Amino acid sequence: MAVLETAFEEWLARIPALNPATTARKMVSQTKGSWRLLGKSGNYTYDETTGDIKTSRGGFVGRFSFKPISEQPLPMSDGKRRFPCIGITDSEIMLEVAKPANHEAFFVLPSQLNGAEYPCHSFIVTEIDDYRYDDTGGPRGQLSVHPAAGQFILDNAACKTRENGINALDQVIAQLNKHGFDFKLVNGYLQVPACEEGETEQALNIIGEAIHTLRPLVMQNVQACGADPSLTSLTNNKHRVNLVYASAVPVDTYLNSAKDRLHLEFTLRVAETVLYAQYYGALKHAAAQGPPTAGGKRMVYMMPLGGGVFRNPTETIVSAMSCAVESLTDAERDTLNIQVLTFHGKHGECREFTRLVEKTGKLKK
Repeated sequence: MAVLETAFEEWLARIPALNPATTARKMVSQTKGSWRLLGKSGNYTYDETTGDIKTSRGGFVGRFSFKPISEQPLPMSDGKRRFPCIGITDSEIMLEVAKPANHEAFFVLPSQLNGAEYPCHSFIVTEIDDYRYDDTGGPRGQLSVHPAAGQFILDNAACKTRENGINALDQVIAQLNKHGFDFKLVNGYLQVPACEEGETEQALNIIGEAIHTLRPLVMQNVQACGADPSLTSLTNNKHRVNLVYASAVPVDTYLNSAKDRLHLEFTLRVAETVLYAQYYGALKHAAAQGPPTAGGKRMVYMMPLGGGVFRNPTETIVSAMSCAVESLTDAERDTLNIQVLTFHGKHGECREFTRLVEKTGKLKK
């Protein structure tokens, strides 16, 4: 049987249409488009070979990448080792992106698993200008850079009308479906099925073995010339930043309302693994870029993923951050200045994250 499976996999790899690398390239179906924001407009083009997004006049907007984290299983950690390497920045995403001092910094933004930001799993956003009506951190982060970047994502994100679009979990879901587990990406939201008690561990093992194939969705070196924090005009900022569109899994809400306690616990464990992989993938990608051109360590701002309406417990979010930091090599960790970006307008958030990060032994003082 094993010989037959190996032969089938070798045959599958030789078919271009089904090869994972080829499938990934097909995720980007729209290579030209137009954007409109705050009374301004423009066009973009996408180069499938380089990943470069440019204006109609040839100006560089940013480079999009969506390769899997690794070819090998991830070095899962328990998050309990003491590494005082995480700071807390209590601010606001648009304020931080707009700072020239954050040139070449990475920002891990709450989004969906298709890179876009939809208010719910049954509503698709198609225009970057519509992000102005969503006052949460993800849309504000995307609005803070060149509008072509966010519009490109919206034009190519996996959704009901474009099922083969950008999908961070395509290979993980494929493995689960192969074994009979009905996981789905519905407009960027991961739907976790209710399973029998004996099946949950099998599904979690499959996820653990395949989570290295999660794709960090990265918009690199994009100009921070988007909307100002008041959303009244575009800025003239010249510095560039890097955005990682990352997502949590909704727990007992949206399309994952718990059928029973077993389903709730299963969904939470799936969410924990996805959170860990999102943070680890972003940190590893940032570390691979080396130090910034000005020298020193590269800034990485991890926004809380899955809090609020997605109902991921804060303890789970911090644990995922802690495990991700531990899973880095010493050399990778030493290249980064890692910060949790809490929202200064949310009472108690900074204090709570400070307490929990300190509890993990990771707080940098």
